[in-house]
Amino acid sequence: MLLILFLLFSLTKALVYWQKPYLLNKRGLLVNALTLAFALLIARGLGPVLAVPLELFLPMPGHALDTSYAFYPAELIPDLDTAYFRLAAFCLLLVLALFLLRRLLKPLLLFFQPETEEKLSRYQAGWAGFYALVDTYLLFFFTLQLLTFIGQDKLQEYLASDFWVSGLLFQSPVLSQWTFSFIFEGLAYGL
Repeated sequence: MLLILFLLFSLTKALVYWQKPYLLNKRGLLVNALTLAFALLIARGLGPVLAVPLELFLPMPGHALDTSYAFYPAELIPDLDTAYFRLAAFCLLLVLALFLLRRLLKPLLLFFQPETEEKLSRYQAGWAGFYALVDTYLLFFFTLQLLTFIGQDKLQEYLASDFWVSGLLFQSPVLSQWTFSFIFEGLAYGL
């Protein structure tokens, strides 16, 4: 089910990129990559700062002390609230930064767009597909990371038993280790 949703989201995103040729020329490809990189840097830098005030507005998913979490050892359960707010702040800032940066840079891309309509090449279609996969991958990864903090037994069983979910959360080349170290940075000294 997750794989089907992932493919549908990726296909939809690729079609959106295909309909906007100004995103697929050389400047558009560069701007798209830079906005993603800058949004990640902004979210990484400001995420821990926003996590503390976010505790006042965002409810923490409830959990009992006897809940067995599929992805977190028992030593980390007392620190799950802080880790959750760090991840939630990071995700909120990532979405907000991506939205604002892309909205601010869209007029520049439209201004420098060539006057003549040129047919999109396979190269550009490949990049549209690649960016769609990256965007969808980040969306699914961070959504599933947020779901791992919900202390419902059925949800934790599903997350642990589903092959695609556990593969996405544990086997992501850079994101898995980076996210875990980011959200638990300075919290779990006994591990």
